[in-house]
Amino acid sequence: MKTTTKFLVLLLCIGVSSSIYSQSPNIVVIIADDMGWSQVSTGATNLNNPSDFYETPTLETLANQGIAFPQAYVNGANCAPTRAAILSGQYASRPDNNVFAVNGLNRGGSSTLLVGPSQGLSNGEDEIPASAITIAETIKASGYTTAHFGKYHSGGSMSNGPTDQGFDFNYGGGSDGAPGSYFASQSGGVWTFHSRIGPELDPYANPYTLSESMALAGDNSLEGTAKHVTDAMADAAIDFMNANNTSPFFMHFSNYAIHGPWGQANARPDLYAKYVAKNNTNPSQMGHTNVSQAAIAEGMDQTISRLIDYLKTTADPRNPGHMLSENTLVYFISDNGGAIGTEDNGPLRGMKGEHYEGGVRSITIAWSEGLLANTGTINNTPIVAFDLYPTLVEAAGGTLPAGYDIDGVSQWSMLTGTNPNLNRDAIYWHFPGYLVDSKRDQRPVSIIRKGDYKLIHNYETASYEMYNLITDIGEATNLLSGSPDNATLTIANDLSTDLRNYLINISAPLPTYRSSGLTVPLPEIIQINPPVVSCVDPDTYLALWNFDVGVDANDASSNNNDPLSTIGTLTYDAVDFKEGDRSAVFDGTTKIQYSENPGPFLIASMSQRSVAMWIKPTALSGIQNLFEEGGGISGVVLRLNGSNLESIVRNSSTVSDSHSVAFPNDGDWHHVAVVYNGGSTSHNLYIDGVSVASSSAAPGSVPTHIGSGGIGGVQKKDSFGETADNFYTGKMDAVVVYDFALSAAQVITSGCLPDPNPSQCTYAVINSEDFESGWGVWSDGGADARRSANDAAYANSGTYCIRLQDNTSTSVMTTSNFDMTSYEELTINFSYYCRSMDNSNEDFWLQISTDGGANFTTVEEWNQSDEFVNDQRYNDQVVIPGPFTATTQLRFRADASGNSDWVYIDDVVINGCSTPAASMTSTPIVHTEVEVQPEVQAEEPEAVTEETIAKEDMFSIYPNPFGNQIYITSKESSDQNTEIEIFNNVGQSIFLKSYTNQERIKVPTQDLSTGQYFIKISVGDTIIQKRLIKM
Repeated sequence: MKTTTKFLVLLLCIGVSSSIYSQSPNIVVIIADDMGWSQVSTGATNLNNPSDFYETPTLETLANQGIAFPQAYVNGANCAPTRAAILSGQYASRPDNNVFAVNGLNRGGSSTLLVGPSQGLSNGEDEIPASAITIAETIKASGYTTAHFGKYHSGGSMSNGPTDQGFDFNYGGGSDGAPGSYFASQSGGVWTFHSRIGPELDPYANPYTLSESMALAGDNSLEGTAKHVTDAMADAAIDFMNANNTSPFFMHFSNYAIHGPWGQANARPDLYAKYVAKNNTNPSQMGHTNVSQAAIAEGMDQTISRLIDYLKTTADPRNPGHMLSENTLVYFISDNGGAIGTEDNGPLRGMKGEHYEGGVRSITIAWSEGLLANTGTINNTPIVAFDLYPTLVEAAGGTLPAGYDIDGVSQWSMLTGTNPNLNRDAIYWHFPGYLVDSKRDQRPVSIIRKGDYKLIHNYETASYEMYNLITDIGEATNLLSGSPDNATLTIANDLSTDLRNYLINISAPLPTYRSSGLTVPLPEIIQINPPVVSCVDPDTYLALWNFDVGVDANDASSNNNDPLSTIGTLTYDAVDFKEGDRSAVFDGTTKIQYSENPGPFLIASMSQRSVAMWIKPTALSGIQNLFEEGGGISGVVLRLNGSNLESIVRNSSTVSDSHSVAFPNDGDWHHVAVVYNGGSTSHNLYIDGVSVASSSAAPGSVPTHIGSGGIGGVQKKDSFGETADNFYTGKMDAVVVYDFALSAAQVITSGCLPDPNPSQCTYAVINSEDFESGWGVWSDGGADARRSANDAAYANSGTYCIRLQDNTSTSVMTTSNFDMTSYEELTINFSYYCRSMDNSNEDFWLQISTDGGANFTTVEEWNQSDEFVNDQRYNDQVVIPGPFTATTQLRFRADASGNSDWVYIDDVVINGCSTPAASMTSTPIVHTEVEVQPEVQAEEPEAVTEETIAKEDMFSIYPNPFGNQIYITSKESSDQNTEIEIFNNVGQSIFLKSYTNQERIKVPTQDLSTGQYFIKISVGDTIIQKRLIKM
C-alpha cells in the first residue's frame, strides 16, 4: 500500500558528531533584516532557488554543514512582529506580545472598509510590554550571560530596551527599525554611528585599520575610511565572547543588514565596486539588481564568517581540548520576506508586509560542530521563528516560566536526533489590519498552515483562499475557487475549524467596520457538503438569479430575464454561499439592472408580487437597496436602512404601504422576503421564514411603472423616492421573483429553511460506551479488532478506543442483542479516526441486524476521500429508521486492504427515539458529520468544564450535535428552578430561560446558525456547562 508522508525529512547524509555536549551550550542567534527567501547563494534553504547575483558563501557553508529548513516561517510579515514573537515566545494576539505590524494596523488610508485594532504599548509603540517574560530573561535564569547586538525594534522607549528585558549587555539596540546610515561619521574628532543606532556601538566606530582592511577587502582600500556598522557589530561580538566564554553565553545578533537605506552611500566601497562590475558583466536573470543591497548582504555574510571563525579557532575554557564551535549552537533566520519586490522571494508569491509565502518564509539554518544530529541535511518540517524560545531554553537546560503562555514548540529533540516529530498540528497567522502601499496590498486576514495546505480568511470579503504548498508553492491556484470537490472541502473544513478555534482560544482582536464600529464576525467554518442544488420552490417564478457557475448574473429560469446593464464589477464566492455552488459579492459599487420600459418584466401592472433572497451584508450602515422595481410613482422596494430591513409597495405618489423592522446584526446569512397580495391588501415582510411585519392596508394594485428594476442599488429612482445609488455591500444568493403571493409555508420552502414546527421526539440513551473499562456491550471481533492502551493517541477521549483493520470476519465490533421494539428511530453518535486508508475502495461500514446477528444490512459506508481523509478526527451521526426487533444488533466493520489500514472508533452513543424527528418519507438514512473541535471555555466566570458534567452526571443533554431542539433531562428530582443559558463562541448570551419543576426540558434552537455553542445549566448553587454543535 501507499504511505503518505506530510513532512519529508531529506537525510542527505547522516552526520552525528561523536561528542554531543550536554553541558549548557553557548547560543548565538543571528537575524538578517529583510532578506528575501532567494537572496542567498545557497539552494538548501529555498528548495533550490538560490540567487544568481547575491553571494553569501558563509551561509552556504553553514547550510551544507548544518541543517537547512526550507519550510521555515516567521510570525510576522515585517520586522517588529517577528522580533516580538521571538522574544516573547508568543503569537501577537497574546497581551504579553500585541505586536502585529510596524507603525500600527491602519496603514491603508482613511477610507478602508475595516479599521484595525490598536496594538503595541499604550502609547502606540510597536514594542512588547514590560510584562513579557522574554527569552533573554528565561535563559539568563539558567546562568547565561546575555547580550543583544544591533537592531532591536521590540523595545527601546519607555524604559523598555534590551537591558530592561533580560539582556545583560546591549550593543546598538533601540526602538528604530532602520540604521539611518550604515556608516559612522565624525564630529569634533569623535566617530559615532547614526542616532538611530544605540550609542553602545560607538566605541567600535573608528575608521578601518590596515589590518582590518586587509582581512575584509584583501587590500588597503578601506584603511582610514568610515566603519560600516555591520563590521562594528562583529568587532563588539568578538570582544563580548572573549570576555564571557568561561561561562555559557547567549548572543542575540540582530543585523541591520540588509534593510534600507541602500545606495552607494550605505554599501562598503570594495563590495559595492564588486557588484557594479558583476551587474555590468553578468546581470541577474531573477530581478536581483540592487547592487548596493547585494554588497550589504555579502558584508553581513563576512561578519557571520568572522563569528564562525572565532568559534572554530578559540579554545573552549569549559571543555579543554575542544573549540567553542563544538559546544555552541548557531541559529540563523531572516525576519521576513525581501523588501524590494516579489522577485526577492521568487518563486514565492508576495513580499515583506504580505502574508503570502514570500512575506513569511524565512531563510533558516541551524549549525554546530558538536551539538546536532543529521548535519548536512535538509529538513522539510514546517517550523516557525518563535520556536526558538522553548528550543533554546531546553538546550540551555532551563525551565519555561510558569503561568506564562509559550506558543512555540521546542525543536531541540529534532535538532539533536532524539525525536524527529514536533507534534504540532498547525501554524497560524493573524493580521487584523492593513499594510497597503504602491508595492503591497495586505488587508485583514487570518491564516492557518496545516500539513501541505494553507488556508487564508479575508475579513473584508468574508472569503477564503486555500493552496497546496507542495504542488503550488507560488500560491497561484486557489483550490476553493469554482466548484471544489468533496475531498477539497473536507480539508478546508478541517482547516477552517482549527482556524476559528485558534482565534477564539487566543482571544484574537478583530477589526471593526469603519461605517458602524461593529466587530467583524469570526471566520465561518467551511461546510463539507454543499447546500442542495436549489432552494427555490415552487418553480413558477418570473426570474431566478442564483449566481452559480455557468449562469453568473443571468436568469437561471427559462424566462431569460438577464441583465440589461451592470454598473461596477460583480464577483463570486464559491465557498460562502447558501444555494447552488456560489454567491454573488457586491462591493458597494455594483448594481445590476434587469428591466427597462416598456418591459413587461418588472414593468407591467400587477396585484401580487413576492421577492425572496439570501443576504449577508458586510455592515448595517446607510441605505442599501436589495431589490427594486418601478420608480417614485409606483413600484416595490426591498432594502436595508441602517440596522433595519425595509419594504414598500407603492400605488401612486400618495398611496403606499411600508415596513421597517430590525435586521439581525450578527454578520451571518439571513433569508429575507417581501410578499404583496393586492387582492387581500396584504403586505408581509419575512426574515428567516418568520413574518416580522404585516399589513392589511396595502394598495389593491401596482400600476404599470416605467422606471427600471434590478438588484444591488437604486436604478434611477425608487418607490421610497431615493435617487442616490444606495449600493449594497455584502453577499447575495438565490434571488427569486414570483408573480404571485407566497404563502408562509412557501416562503420557508423557498429558502430551504427549517420547519418552525418540527415534530417532537422522545429520546432515550440506550447505551454509551467510551471503552475505558472494557468493550461494554460491544464484542471483540477477533484478530483484526483490538482494544489497547497503545492506541491512546487515537482515542477521542481517555486512553482506550477500538481499532479495526483489514477486511476479514474478525474486522468487526458487534453489540449484543437489544430489544428495540419500542423505538421508531435510532441515532448512533461516534468518533472515528482513519490511518493509511489509501484509496476509495478502503472504507468502513455501520451495519444493523434484526435477526440476532444472522444477517446484517449496511446502513452507512465511509469511503476514503469521499467521507474522510486520513489522519483527521471526525464526529459522526447516523439516523436509522425502524422498525426494529427484540434481537437488534449493530456492527462496525472495516473494509480495508491489509493489517496496516486502520479505523479507530470511540465514544459510541446509541439513542432511541419513540417519535422520529425525520420524516419517514424522506431518505431513509440521514448522515451528517462534523470534524472534532477542541473544547473551548466560554468567558463566563461561574462556568465549569465538560469534565465536571461527566462527574456530576446530573443531566442528560441530547442530541449533540443538535438540530432544531435540545432536550435536557434531569437525573435527580429537584423542586428548584432550572435556568438554561446558551452562549455563542465569543461568550455572548443568546438564550436565557428559567423552568420550574420540569424534569424534561425542551429548548427550541431552530433559529440558531450552524456552529459551536455552550449551554449552562444552573440549579441552585450547581452550575454545569457543556459544549454543543449545531448541525
